[in-house]
Amino acid sequence: VWSLVSALELIAIVLLADRTVTGLTGRKACPGQLWLITLLLLFHPAIGWGFFQLIYSERLLSLIFAVFIVALLEHQNHESQSSFALALSCALVGVFVKDIAVVLFAAPATFTLLLAATGRDGQQRTSYALEWWLIGLSLVATAAYGVLSLLPSLYAASSGFDSGGRFKLVADWRLIALLLFAFSRWLLIAKQRCQAHLIDGLNLAALAYATGLWLSVGYPYESFWTLPVQLITVLDLAFAWSEWIAPVLRRRASPALLGAIAMGVSGGILALE
Repeated sequence: VWSLVSALELIAIVLLADRTVTGLTGRKACPGQLWLITLLLLFHPAIGWGFFQLIYSERLLSLIFAVFIVALLEHQNHESQSSFALALSCALVGVFVKDIAVVLFAAPATFTLLLAATGRDGQQRTSYALEWWLIGLSLVATAAYGVLSLLPSLYAASSGFDSGGRFKLVADWRLIALLLFAFSRWLLIAKQRCQAHLIDGLNLAALAYATGLWLSVGYPYESFWTLPVQLITVLDLAFAWSEWIAPVLRRRASPALLGAIAMGVSGGILALE
């Protein structure tokens, strides 16, 4: 039964990721986009570990976070009340699923407010109320963590769960790609040579979450702990394919051939891994 639930969760995350990339690019989904997301997301040790063994909190967190991203993107584009409520509800539940999950919801909001403060937010927003609410949740999460976890642990003189690997970094090429992609875009945004997207705030969230893992339990790339980071990394790769690579190839290749190329690229990446 739980294997079926895991499969349904994974299908939902893949479809939500595909919808996110389509919304970020602002055009119809490119051929091969869904295949690329599916292959790169599903065939990773963190996914196999997190979804098809025990019931880890990161599994539910990844699903909630995927829904949150879609709702946040919808709100940034249309500022509807339904998207506001859905994004805030996902964040409110998500911060209690995992102790460091609050950075996943607060970081994109912080990035958006920084862009607005510096005049680099290209969106015509009438209100940033959602972003302020999301940042306010960090205060709620901090207070809850202090009362429910930190103070009892200090009283019992107990160390953090599985903290023996703290400050240990076992990175793969995906984390390096995430770093390069994020910092290159942030640099271009600072020089006003690139239009900021939600993907840039999500990269900040992924790196903040990875840093939180490294400080608390270490960062082994293959662990289920890294599921949210893996999700955003795949979004980056799919965004690069749909925004830059596929439009160039589309001039010379049919949609079927373009989809086959995406599958071949994904398969080659998986073979190297």
